[in-house]
Amino acid sequence: MKHTVFSIVPVQPFRLDLTAWALRRRPGEHNRLLGWRDLSKLAKRDPRLAPLVEEFRGLKPPRFPTVFETVVNGIACQQLSLVVGILLLSRLAHKYGRVLGPLDDSLHAFPGPEDLAGVRSQSLRALGFSGHKANFLLTLGSAIRDRSLDLEQLTRLDN
Repeated sequence: MKHTVFSIVPVQPFRLDLTAWALRRRPGEHNRLLGWRDLSKLAKRDPRLAPLVEEFRGLKPPRFPTVFETVVNGIACQQLSLVVGILLLSRLAHKYGRVLGPLDDSLHAFPGPEDLAGVRSQSLRALGFSGHKANFLLTLGSAIRDRSLDLEQLTRLDN
């Protein structure tokens, strides 16, 4: 396979170690957000993916720290442009996520199911979510908090 060599010059200042740390969001995630350990497992399960996996060998696709956050991202971006979906997620984090630093209240963690306890559908609609999406997100968060749904068990299927 022919390899192409290229350089990327990031906008300065840039530190990869701090960027990776910021992606972790929570202590102990061991850079989980930087991607799956081995995409070749996907290629073994589905031969149609093998050429793509070979072409992008070494790529670590980003992932989310929880299945809840993954689902919320999917719902927010469904049938919308990626820009609008990310705007909705940013509004959600700013309104309901915990502040990450004592000196700067502009950085917020993504809210977990517990952060959405007591939130009303109208509050999410005010952020730009449709009524159906708002109701779904609140119902999902409630089911996780009540332990009637365990989305995190899905991560074991990836091993």
